[in-house]
Amino acid sequence: MESARLSLVAFFLFYLVAKSHAADSTVEAYWKMKLGNTPMPRAIKASVQHDTKIVNGSTVLPEAITVNIYKCGTTEERVINDDTITSLFFSEKDLSVGQTMNLHFPKSLGESAFVPRHVVESIPFSSGKLDQILTLLGVNKESPAAGTIKETIERCQMNETMKNENYCATSLESMIDYVAANLGNKVMALSSVIPKDTSMQSYSVLEVKKLGDERSAISCHRSSYPYTVFICHKRPTTVPYMVSLVGKDGMKIEAAAVCHEDTSEWSPEFVAFQVLKVGPGSPVCHFIYQYNVLWVRSN
Repeated sequence: MESARLSLVAFFLFYLVAKSHAADSTVEAYWKMKLGNTPMPRAIKASVQHDTKIVNGSTVLPEAITVNIYKCGTTEERVINDDTITSLFFSEKDLSVGQTMNLHFPKSLGESAFVPRHVVESIPFSSGKLDQILTLLGVNKESPAAGTIKETIERCQMNETMKNENYCATSLESMIDYVAANLGNKVMALSSVIPKDTSMQSYSVLEVKKLGDERSAISCHRSSYPYTVFICHKRPTTVPYMVSLVGKDGMKIEAAAVCHEDTSEWSPEFVAFQVLKVGPGSPVCHFIYQYNVLWVRSN
């Protein structure tokens, strides 16, 4: 009975992957129709071109490392002591040529695939249908993966209640529509370019480019789910940057970054306040991981 169930799960998932591949060109056509010649960054292109991994009839979740106010608004020891999170926060004054920072850009996130919107809309995505989702995806209810799926869904549902500034994109088409509705069709989609996995080291700032005004940016953070899901948020006082860095080992990085100018309504427990030794209301800046996307208006 169990093997039959797993076979059905595997069939369903392989069907989704096959449908996804068949629709790749359609998705790319939709991108071009809505966004013109905007280049597709690697963080998105990888999810358009890669399969969802399946092992023994079950999907393999990518490791989740998400920097946003939902992940970091905590004093949990595991967050405070994780330098892949804490080292990426900095003060606006650090954005000057010649400034040095100790940074640890985390390893690449495991690949997952975008599923076309018309397919995604046929798959349950709510905490009230969690048991159905886990059964459909072949995930044991007691497994860590089940907890991660639950967390992603709950975070998405929380986003839906927050003044429409946050959005959970379960397909590339829905992300494109969200960005176009908020920023228009003339945009840039940017991700940090990091040649290889790194350890903590000193970096020097080579160049700083401000990319827009305080109302011109949307950050989309990839979350852990069997298929690609991005949690996007738009803050009214966020300034986007691209920062050229060179490490002590000579490696050069092009890093996307944002500075949140108004944090007056943020939780005092937010980890960045502890790292930077400031409080709510103070500007907070952070780099964007290479598997996340920073959207900004084109000049």
